[in-house]
Amino acid sequence: MKRIAAILLLLPLLLCGGCSGLQLGADPVVVNAERTLQVARATLDAFVRFEFHNRAQCPPEVQAAAEKIRRDAPEWFARVVRLKQSYKLNRGADQKADLLTAVSVLSTAASEAATALAKHQH
Repeated sequence: MKRIAAILLLLPLLLCGGCSGLQLGADPVVVNAERTLQVARATLDAFVRFEFHNRAQCPPEVQAAAEKIRRDAPEWFARVVRLKQSYKLNRGADQKADLLTAVSVLSTAASEAATALAKHQH
């Protein structure tokens, strides 16, 4: 399990290795949103699975974080997808700001989950 946590912490760096090689015409805001969706899905899934399988040993704050993810993550993901589509239709400053904010929420949740996973794995 520690290997999974280490991989999850490095995953954003590994995925961002392709940032410099975007396809011609690719919008970095959209590409970042799509990558964040992938990384966050894997990270949050690993965290809630870890908490589920180790609930008896997990401290209350880990259990609470997992419950918050279970409750709120579907809307976080849906919001990024919705705002990404809106941004692709109208690449205005407001749409970009909304998408970047939603991506930041998802990215922060994934980062916190990866950190907690690394800290609490035995």
